[in-house]
Amino acid sequence: MSGFNLTISILDPEIAEITAVSFPGWTFLPETSTVPSNSVWIKAIDLTNETVAGNTNVVLGNITITGKKAGTADLNISEGSFYDYDYSSYPYTEDTIPDAISGEINVLPAFVTPSITWSDPADIINGTALSSTQLNAAAIDPVTGNTVNGTFVYTPAAGTVLNVGTYTLHADFTPADSANYTTVSKEVTINVLGGDLLRNGLVVYYDGNLSGNSLVDLSGNSNTGFATNVTQGTNQTTGKSYINLNGVNSKIDIPNSAQTNISSPVTIEFIGSINNFKKYGAIVSKHNRYVSDWYLGSSAASPYNRARFAAATSAGWKSYESTTGLVAGQVCHIVVTYDKNIAHTYINGVDSGSSTWNSPIVGGAQNITIGSGYDLNYSNCSMYTFRLYNRSLTQDEVLKNYEYDHWRYNGNTNNSTPTITWNTPADIINGTALSITQLNAVATDPVTGDTVAGTFVYTPAAGTVLSLGTHTLHVNFTPIDTAKYTSASKDVTINVTTKVPPTITWNTPADIINGTALSSTQLNAAAIDPVTGNTVTGTFVYTPAAGTVLNVGTHTLHADFTPVDSAKYTTASKEVTITVKPTAPRTPGLVVYYDGNLSGNSLVDLSGNNNIGYATSVTQGTNPITGAKYINLNGVNSKIDVPNSAQTNISSPLTIEFIGSINNFKKYGAIVSKHNRYVSDWYLGSSAASPYNRARFAAATSAGWKSYESTTGLVAGQVYHIVVTYDKNIAHTYINGVDSGSSTWNSPIVGGAQNITIGSGYDLNYSNCSMYTFRLYNRSLSSDEVRQNYENDLWRHNGYTNTKATPTITWSNPAAITYGTALSSTQLNAKASVPGSFIYNPASGTIPRAGTHTLQTTFTPTDSAHYNTATRSVSLTVDKATPVITWNPAAITSGVALSVTQLNAVATDPVTGDTVAGTFAYTPAAGTVLSVGTHTLHVDFTPADTANYKSVSKDVTLIATSHSITPSITWSKPADITYGTALSSIQLNALASVPGSFVYTPASGAILGAGVHALQATFTPSDLTNYTTASGGVSLTVNKALPLITWSNPADISSGTPLGEAQLNAVASVPGSFVYTPEAGMVLSEGTHTLQVAFTPADVTNYTTASSSVSINVVSKAPSKSSSGTKKDNPVKLKILEPNSTQSSSSTGNIGKEIKSESGNKTINEGNEEKIDSELGNEVINQHNMSNKGKQTEQKEIQSIPGFGIACSMVCLFGALLCKRK
Repeated sequence: MSGFNLTISILDPEIAEITAVSFPGWTFLPETSTVPSNSVWIKAIDLTNETVAGNTNVVLGNITITGKKAGTADLNISEGSFYDYDYSSYPYTEDTIPDAISGEINVLPAFVTPSITWSDPADIINGTALSSTQLNAAAIDPVTGNTVNGTFVYTPAAGTVLNVGTYTLHADFTPADSANYTTVSKEVTINVLGGDLLRNGLVVYYDGNLSGNSLVDLSGNSNTGFATNVTQGTNQTTGKSYINLNGVNSKIDIPNSAQTNISSPVTIEFIGSINNFKKYGAIVSKHNRYVSDWYLGSSAASPYNRARFAAATSAGWKSYESTTGLVAGQVCHIVVTYDKNIAHTYINGVDSGSSTWNSPIVGGAQNITIGSGYDLNYSNCSMYTFRLYNRSLTQDEVLKNYEYDHWRYNGNTNNSTPTITWNTPADIINGTALSITQLNAVATDPVTGDTVAGTFVYTPAAGTVLSLGTHTLHVNFTPIDTAKYTSASKDVTINVTTKVPPTITWNTPADIINGTALSSTQLNAAAIDPVTGNTVTGTFVYTPAAGTVLNVGTHTLHADFTPVDSAKYTTASKEVTITVKPTAPRTPGLVVYYDGNLSGNSLVDLSGNNNIGYATSVTQGTNPITGAKYINLNGVNSKIDVPNSAQTNISSPLTIEFIGSINNFKKYGAIVSKHNRYVSDWYLGSSAASPYNRARFAAATSAGWKSYESTTGLVAGQVYHIVVTYDKNIAHTYINGVDSGSSTWNSPIVGGAQNITIGSGYDLNYSNCSMYTFRLYNRSLSSDEVRQNYENDLWRHNGYTNTKATPTITWSNPAAITYGTALSSTQLNAKASVPGSFIYNPASGTIPRAGTHTLQTTFTPTDSAHYNTATRSVSLTVDKATPVITWNPAAITSGVALSVTQLNAVATDPVTGDTVAGTFAYTPAAGTVLSVGTHTLHVDFTPADTANYKSVSKDVTLIATSHSITPSITWSKPADITYGTALSSIQLNALASVPGSFVYTPASGAILGAGVHALQATFTPSDLTNYTTASGGVSLTVNKALPLITWSNPADISSGTPLGEAQLNAVASVPGSFVYTPEAGMVLSEGTHTLQVAFTPADVTNYTTASSSVSINVVSKAPSKSSSGTKKDNPVKLKILEPNSTQSSSSTGNIGKEIKSESGNKTINEGNEEKIDSELGNEVINQHNMSNKGKQTEQKEIQSIPGFGIACSMVCLFGALLCKRK
């Protein structure tokens, strides 16, 4: 018999619990001790099993644990015993179950999926925004039935106004308790109804139903229509009926009556398809020989796919065409309105152009006919709906009817395809995953330009890591509003490169003093390869640039780096800050200098001139930010006197500098005065006119009393830097370092003996002011010096001058431009008085419509601490563009009527080159048969967009020939040429069977890229009476060019010398890159080696790769020469031939040289015989200035002379054989 006891516990009862215990074959004994919560104590015996063999795994049983919530619970099995009962050998044996067998129980979330209850919402009327009435989904626990808290995200969102049609509404639910509930989604559908049909003014209304040959008038006016040769059709999707008109003899007549005899105002509404476009194909007509009434039909010019409305008005015959082209067989909603002034065409509810006629339509008595009309072609069309109103519907009303019919006909109106805007992404580095940076396509409405909501699916998807090379990215767009928009797609390419972004090292520069120009000391950034640590070569562009002088303060320096090796490295940028510290105030000519410190009632003169100031009834103040002192003058009896002395008795030139605030402006309030009854001297004070807030400088000059005031107004209580300078000619006032007006007096100030007084003056009001600084100079400071002092005090006083200056914007009205011209720097050329940036509205690149426009700019100064932003506007006139008429009619043979082959003028925008829509009227007209001879053809072009284009005419000549013969052209395919070869008569050599001239395309002299090209020749015969022009073509293959590699055998090198640029210096005739074998840095063994280079051109389209090789000798290093005197000179007689000489190396001449050298390396001087003592094999003979002809010729040039190398080699060999060591 066996038994055991143990305790099993779960230490986290809120996570899991023991719910069942199963030990088959064991008998449980009652518990004899108390066990903790969520624990099981087990004691059991097996009466059938007396013993258990040692080291045997015993399966005791199973314990069922049930998770209560997500989490991790600790499991512990405490110490117990396992024992055998053997009655023959009592006591029994016992084995201990190991203590603290522990582990973890992971309870995963139950992730119950909530049930979403959301019924299909009731239908809504077009124009109703989605709200909680429709977006009212609820999440329910499927077990308990309780509501699950969480968030719904709806697509489309609340507030969306849907077009007419059926839509899918989508809801994504995210539970608040994500530990126990999953996310879930649901969709429902909603119908958006088109509302009611507009009936105000409705005279005739037909749908596509026939009753025999009649059409019932659904307007209730009983204006029955009568159909001829029509058939009935049914829309297979909606079951709606339509009427087919065959374009031959089909029509629907509406008899003229008091109701239908409508001229203007009028609205014509036609829903249907034009199945085959014809010139002047009649859709709806009430047309009478251009004398009265109107018609709606197809356009006048091929491909005749625009809606044309024409009418006989009291001002004459008028016509225009829609800007939107129609699609054959596609059902469209076409509406024309005319209110006696402006005619509008609407296609599918969207305005498609207008024309201003300002005259009523002349009424007539014609029937209204659908599908035909006087002097118009029958129209091959299918009609779903026709309506006629005796008023001009508004655009909103047209849209309502469109929505009404669009809904009923299930979107048979032409869905538009969104425009996908997706620019080619910038190159990315290998290893970069695709993201929104690259996958950023946008869908817009092709008419309105509004964003179209929908879903983009990209291939490859976001997160994909592409391999090196060029890849195609594809996007599929699915619009939410599938009733209005089709799906769309687009491809772009992206390059994956191995480019590495360099690391920019640029330490924060040391502080500089105001007035120091930026230089390489501060602008010293470096680009480093982040892998190798080597410097990356390239160009830095700094902002601000070198040479810039910064104001006092802290500034940001910016560097943009462009690497030379753009194939390997990306561009990079970095910024650092620099502090510009002030200089001391200008001292030359400084007579008096007070700050805001009082010593008793005295002010110490900081100029060093001991001109002490004496204060009366003043108080001391302290700036709480900087601790700088200032002196308050109360405006009643406060003043500071500066006794008159030889130094202070200054009339002119002079500079008065005051830093402080005017706390209460008074008329003629004295700031600084040396004023004596207008007889002598000067004063600086407040202005004469209310609100007295300008700085006024006045003086008694030899030419009389003079005064002027600053252009800048001051703000009470605001600290300013006010300076007045006078150089006996021009007086200047500066406010915060900026010139604020001047006056030319051209006469010195009359001097006097008055004291200088701050805060009061003779015949002036006391000034309520606070003074931080006063300076007086006996000279006139320049504007730069004034600015320097301003910067100095601004720095020290932490910007007391809270009022910033407003820059002056200079911007004249631009010259008029022509419609189609994009705005550019020619118009957007404002200038500011300080550095900064401009933002223009409209922006550069905008093409404004004809008319007068306001251009506006907002200027942001670089120094925003001292200057405000500023704005300015100018006016721009945009003239209507005169379309360019291109018209080259093809030749015609007598007896052939004029047609679109000759009457094929095209109007284009003179700026953009785009086609301009409009109407052409030809004289003579189509169908005219011309006689043999030369004729003038005339065309009058009327643009559809008369707001932006002018009408224009053009004449061309056309020769009508007799039945002419077409010459035969003989032109064989030219032989292949190599890229770089200009076309010439070798290729352009066509022959004609009659005399005449050829015009080639491309022309002679053109250089074609590598590949296969078509050459075209147009032949004009000399005899145009009997021969026509002719043309022919051939193909030409342009092969890639082989670059020329120039690489001379390098000079011998000594063993141990690594290969470098001196040896690896091949040059190619075109840009590209070289790869050398062996590579630079390689050390070759002694002997002769072959160096090879492989060249890859930058332009692989037009050039092939190329290679070259040279040989190089590696020689051992020369041993040091012995200084022993036992050697003996061995004269060698050398004969060097003149260049181009025909002498053999053994012949004699008058330029023989005898060489002698102790060093073995001696230059031969012309005309001298010198001896050279040569160690065998270790001397080099320098061969320069060898002949009268080649004195200044370099060795490379000499060596290229025929025979020179052979002769030289033989001489050197001969010399080597004779130079023996004795």
